[in-house]
Amino acid sequence: MKNSKTPLILIKSLILLITFFTLATSCENDNDPPIHTNTIARLLSNGSKVKLFTKALDRVHFLDDLHGTKKYTVFAPDDDAFEDFLEENDYDEIDDIPKSELKKIILNHIIPTKEISMDDLLDMDKEYVESSAGYSLFIEVDVDEISINRTTKLDDEVLDVEASNGIIHLVNNVINTPTIATFLELDTQFSSLYKGLTTATPNTDFITSLKSLETDDASDAPFTVFAPNNEAIETFLETNDNWDKIEDIDESTLSPILKHHIITTKAISKKTLTDGLQSAKSLEGDNLVFTKLNDKITIKDGSGNESIKILIFDIKTRNGIIHCIESVLIPNTEN
Repeated sequence: MKNSKTPLILIKSLILLITFFTLATSCENDNDPPIHTNTIARLLSNGSKVKLFTKALDRVHFLDDLHGTKKYTVFAPDDDAFEDFLEENDYDEIDDIPKSELKKIILNHIIPTKEISMDDLLDMDKEYVESSAGYSLFIEVDVDEISINRTTKLDDEVLDVEASNGIIHLVNNVINTPTIATFLELDTQFSSLYKGLTTATPNTDFITSLKSLETDDASDAPFTVFAPNNEAIETFLETNDNWDKIEDIDESTLSPILKHHIITTKAISKKTLTDGLQSAKSLEGDNLVFTKLNDKITIKDGSGNESIKILIFDIKTRNGIIHCIESVLIPNTEN
């Protein structure tokens, strides 16, 4: 993948506009509004490789939104990717997908109000950006290869296709709609926590629960997870000489600690906390108490540890929200 600012890429972008999307060449009236020239909607509608994605956009009534002046970044799956998605999910065609589900899937490929170029994405390694579906997308860079939610990669030949109202990037896969479990697994800052929720607690199936949706039987979704990063867990391990890694903690001790980081049936966003939510009961049973001071929000855990900072707010998924925190939350061990 080459830097998009080089002359070669500038030339390639011009060729892409002419060949890949095969833009309509019919004459237009000089008085036509400029918003109808080379919009994202028009480029996609005339594209030879994105017909299924464009059909899906039209079916959920979002194609017209891409024909105005509001800015967007679109990650457009090619037709091969969409065919694979249909086959993997036992659909014969776009119209077989329930419209409400299709809307979540399609809007998860669109970033509103922003033009995010390849250079911007290269600077966003291990960062999140929110899609029009209201879910977070996790950006990773590996030797200039850009991926989204790890399973979807940008086509390094079709990047930075400029429209009058934004940018289009071709991708090789339909982006998965994430759950809490998705980001806890793929975001390396949570790798120790993920081991705690899986290999270290074999008798408690945390991950199956954190994959569940509100529509699933007996699900406790939506969830809010206050997720300590690796540094926080390393500091916690140092409190016991017998612990070198999280798997060294006895499950009977670790399981209630992990449950103290999970709130069920509520997706608590930064806005909810900012608006004055004072406490919430954890899955373990003890309350987490929230304090708002100026623009900062801190947590007091069940054992009375105060002023625990939230480092990253609002990693949003289809079954809840993750907030990254600086310390492990400890429940009250005496109640």
